[in-house]
Amino acid sequence: MQKQLIQQVSKAMQANADTIARQKEIIDHQEQSIERLKRLLTALAETQDKELKALPSMFDALETSLSKHTKEQQAWWSHRKQYTEGQIIIAEQ
Repeated sequence: MQKQLIQQVSKAMQANADTIARQKEIIDHQEQSIERLKRLLTALAETQDKELKALPSMFDALETSLSKHTKEQQAWWSHRKQYTEGQIIIAEQ
């Protein structure tokens, strides 16, 4: 009877030790996941910070490009208007 009790206690202690080992593995995995997440979030924050700092120069470049495009379009319209008026004069003559 005592031998069976000792075996049961031994099995219970082993099961408890196995449970503790599994829980430790789970905690280790969670810690690794948390560290990986921290690294990823830090990298994301750094990237967003760089993008935010680049926005003013990107906006200036866009504004310059749009201004140039607008001037070119206005020049084209002016040329087109002159050409059309010239064609009307030639047709009338």
